[in-house]
Amino acid sequence: MDPLDPSRIERYRQELRDEETPEPEPLEAQELHDVWQQGNRRRPVPPKLSDRHKADLVDLKRRWITFAAKMGCRDWKGLIKTLTYENKGLGESFMRYLMRQAELQGKPIRSEKNAIRVHTRKLGGLYRKYNAHPPERSLMDHLRNVIRSEITRKWALRREPKIKPIMGPDFFMYHLYFLWVRDTSAFHIGLDRIDDACLRMFYMWTGCRKHELIYAKPTDLTAKVKEYDEESDAYIDVECSTDKYIKPRVKRCWVCDRVDGRDNDPRLKVLCWEDIDLWVLRDPEGNGGRDRLAMQVLLRYHKGENNKIVPTWYIFIEEALPALCPMTHILAKALAEGVIANEGYQTRAEPFFTTKLNKRALKIRWKKEWLHKPVFRKTELRKSVEKELEMEIRPATQRNALFREEVKEKEVHREVLNFGDGSDLWEKSDDALTAAIFDSHSERLRIAMGLLEKLAQYCQRRGYAECVDTNYRRSVRDQGMRHKANSTVYQEYYNNARMNAVVQDAFLGRGTQSPYLAIFNHMGLRLDENAPKRVPDEMMRMIGPSAAVRRLEQKMEALQATLQQKHGRPS
Repeated sequence: MDPLDPSRIERYRQELRDEETPEPEPLEAQELHDVWQQGNRRRPVPPKLSDRHKADLVDLKRRWITFAAKMGCRDWKGLIKTLTYENKGLGESFMRYLMRQAELQGKPIRSEKNAIRVHTRKLGGLYRKYNAHPPERSLMDHLRNVIRSEITRKWALRREPKIKPIMGPDFFMYHLYFLWVRDTSAFHIGLDRIDDACLRMFYMWTGCRKHELIYAKPTDLTAKVKEYDEESDAYIDVECSTDKYIKPRVKRCWVCDRVDGRDNDPRLKVLCWEDIDLWVLRDPEGNGGRDRLAMQVLLRYHKGENNKIVPTWYIFIEEALPALCPMTHILAKALAEGVIANEGYQTRAEPFFTTKLNKRALKIRWKKEWLHKPVFRKTELRKSVEKELEMEIRPATQRNALFREEVKEKEVHREVLNFGDGSDLWEKSDDALTAAIFDSHSERLRIAMGLLEKLAQYCQRRGYAECVDTNYRRSVRDQGMRHKANSTVYQEYYNNARMNAVVQDAFLGRGTQSPYLAIFNHMGLRLDENAPKRVPDEMMRMIGPSAAVRRLEQKMEALQATLQQKHGRPS
């Protein structure tokens, strides 16, 4: 056996020192008595809510404050505590306020389902925050009945659900083909296009929600969560906030065994490199062929993970067509960004396809500094470029604060700064890709394709659910969708108004595999690639402004007249 390298020995010693923990203090009876007495004095334990739910409650709290102010009540907390069945008119008044405010802001509520969710479920959560118990069930039932019988009729809310588009195999392959072959949209760097295509494959073949791969939280999420946690409510308990017997522990990541900061950082609750296991498998088909690539992807930050986490490993395999192969996309990213730690595999792709393994599999390891970095990250201007842009536009920036951002986006100084085709202007940051960027790419692709339906990520989730439901047993479908076992979520929310069967064929003895079914299931049925991408200005002038625009113009004219009367005409 060869002697170990001294640097490796020192590294092992350092790891042992890091793993050392102080010996725990002996358990005394006084500690147990203190916990007993403290537990009797403490307030109720607050419910464990997701950050998004906390942000929604903060938004509703702000609406309640403005509602109370409009009613002439300064004690808005005291007002919400009076919300009972005997005082059910207060809840009806608040619902009327929400409906009217939504109209005045130009964002009217359209469906009965949304009205029930906003007006009852979130109002119940807000009530519970300041009373430490849920509202009366009779009150919530009454408010739901008011929505169904009165508000739905007065505001003409839509009662029936929309027909939800489903992305099946045919359209999925077509839209990837369009993305790589026919789409003329530009990305900042080549890795952005790889990220975009890889995300679409991951969404299609895992059925995960958007926030599991990229950052899909509100921009002010941290501030709202802080406002929710620090506000005085029915659960604040200063005495029980500290423990003099137990010192804080450092949580270790159960995947890579490093210090885990992902649970406390919402921007890292996305797909990171430690969640991907890339393998080279020795001739999986056993026919004397070459070794193949495969990978396992761990998704754990799903919807509801704060209450019950259900980590799920998804398997991806190598495809002959690179445009449909997630392995080639991940491998290209890993090589371009220098993520791979295995010697001989760090710079070129050829070694991955020319191996002749003498064992069952070879695991491709990632460098430690990359393990807790998001796989899909934003692209930003290089620091050096940003500094030079600031030097170029500093005089103009003093005149116009928006000019600097406009110059960055349009790259009007590219020739002045001699950055060639612009690819040297940008680089990958450490921040996760945001849902807004991905959605803008999807909308741009939808317009280029001439697709009528919105190219939403849930189209892929529904297509995944339908594929798994058709080809596998129910337990596999529930596991892949992260639904509770034997639940009816799929039947209620994913099997929508579209009947996925041509009974006429089966009735007349033609079987169940109808070509018409595949045609009507295709999202591209209402697709027109020759549809105009923008409305000409001449047509816009002929159509004229809408009533909302005319009202805004009248308000602007009235405001200008008031300012001129007060300050005079501008010189």
